[in-house]
Amino acid sequence: MTNVLGRTSVGFERGFNDQQTELAIDSLEVKGALPGWLSGTLVRNGPARFRLDDKTLNHWFDGLAMLHKFDIATIGRIAEQFVAQTEYPMPVAFDPQTLDTIGVVSFDDRLKGAVTTAHPHHDPDERAAYNYLLNLGATCAYGVYRLPDGTRTRELLGQDTTKRPSYMHSFALSERYVILMEFPLAVNPLRRRGGRLGCSRRSP
Repeated sequence: MTNVLGRTSVGFERGFNDQQTELAIDSLEVKGALPGWLSGTLVRNGPARFRLDDKTLNHWFDGLAMLHKFDIATIGRIAEQFVAQTEYPMPVAFDPQTLDTIGVVSFDDRLKGAVTTAHPHHDPDERAAYNYLLNLGATCAYGVYRLPDGTRTRELLGQDTTKRPSYMHSFALSERYVILMEFPLAVNPLRRRGGRLGCSRRSP
């Protein structure tokens, strides 16, 4: 086989193949392991066409472009179950082979909260995941907890009250501290209507 350069292929032919149709693949094989904290969407730009009507492009950087999108789900594990997580504290277990939904995971504790993050941090030395819950009311409270590996029992580590809690998509974890960073977007629980939270800017 010869590639677009006119030379005998030495294994690079796939890099010069034309891709003129869009494809949707439900799942890709992963070699190794993705970090547990990795989630979101990766969009990459790359060449898709080298053979045009009137000429052939001979360099990888010259090919007509096509965008490639990879969705990386926000998943974790609670006890022995794989779970999908959002900012509403209701993790949903699923089958990692078929991706079929199993159901909502219940915890063996009495911790409550209306908001959390979809990105708990895992400490491999402590063998535990860390996250926080936000309780809403006239006085709100952040509650930081740890969830030991293999269990469904969250352990409350500490609480802090506030009248205007911040919307926090994520937080930080060091060797000694859980760090909650209050961003300018604040939640006003007294303006909660129809299941939606009223939001406003927090003064610096």
